[in-house]
Amino acid sequence: MKHSRVLYFFMLVISIIFISYKGGSIPYLFFYFVLMLPIFSFGYTLIVYMRFRVAQNIDSIRMIKKIPLPYQAVIANEDYFTYTSMRPEYFEDFTKVMMNEERDSYEIAPRSSLKMNGTLYAQFRGTFEAGISSIEIKDFLYLFTIRYPLMSRLKIIVSPRLISMQRLNLVQWMEESDRIRKIKKGTNEVYDPEIRKYTKGDSLKQIHWKSSAKKMELMTRKIIEIEDPSPVLFLDLKETRKSGRLKIAQEDNIVELALAVIRQFLNTETSIFLCSQDEYYREVLIRDEREFDQFYTDSAEIAFKDHIGIEEQILSYYQKHINDKGCLILITGNMDPELMECLSYVVKNDYSVALFYFGTQFDEEENNRVRFLKDEGIMSYCIHPEEDLEKIF
Repeated sequence: MKHSRVLYFFMLVISIIFISYKGGSIPYLFFYFVLMLPIFSFGYTLIVYMRFRVAQNIDSIRMIKKIPLPYQAVIANEDYFTYTSMRPEYFEDFTKVMMNEERDSYEIAPRSSLKMNGTLYAQFRGTFEAGISSIEIKDFLYLFTIRYPLMSRLKIIVSPRLISMQRLNLVQWMEESDRIRKIKKGTNEVYDPEIRKYTKGDSLKQIHWKSSAKKMELMTRKIIEIEDPSPVLFLDLKETRKSGRLKIAQEDNIVELALAVIRQFLNTETSIFLCSQDEYYREVLIRDEREFDQFYTDSAEIAFKDHIGIEEQILSYYQKHINDKGCLILITGNMDPELMECLSYVVKNDYSVALFYFGTQFDEEENNRVRFLKDEGIMSYCIHPEEDLEKIF
């Protein structure tokens, strides 16, 4: 474009010199022709700007993060003259389009259309504008450029990946924690209040001696085993102090790890409580694939905002379920002294805790906090927000 403008300026200077020294109708005709060229060229650009059509096609507005989706863009020329230079510009902040054939610009013949095929990628979870953001239009002399922003843009909903936790078995950790807890308690069995006659095979400890003495025959009570409480997953949706892509990557990892944890328990037919805070504090029991699929669908648009601290949510749960000693799993990007104190408190009250912490600095202070939690008996994992969870777990 720079060369075209230099060439035009050179032609204009030549035409002015021509009429200055020569005069006559032909020099003036040449001068007016050169003078009018930019006007015609700009008018052509405006006509193209108002007349061309763009369509974008994808198989579904829902896609999965980092999994490509077939993409097609069509630019149509409904006029009787050629569109000489058009270049689509794509959204690139959170999504990326990889075309099968890359060109700097395209020419479109009259009464025809240009079909461009490629793949669409989404780098993060959420709802984004994708595909073509604008069309750059140049005139046939390459003197002017007009950028046409698309009014009707393509919007996609990007769901997080479903990763598998093969290196870490939380179900086994929970079962081992429950076994140790039973040993400490002595038993997790109670007696049924209904009394019946002794039958062969009943344990001696089932005999109800007072009733046996009254009825002058052995009477027993059935032993009922108390069902262990479901594991509890706390998902910290409080906005962190991180910014930019680091913040978005951390939020994605928190959601993806939560999905992986829930899925691992459901694969062993173990239901799990999910506790989180958005506008309200919520406790949801996820028992089967249907309920998991509902959470997975919603997970694309989970928002991290300035909610109350996760430690308040844990204490709220503890007070409501004070007799249900079980396993707590916490996924967070915040490591405050209040949280450390809260986790230490519930561990001392016979809860087993697994902590997944997404930190960035890993300085001496942060390391000391994690070391303190491990000394308290908390299974702790420190993960960088941009780590690939599939490689870790």
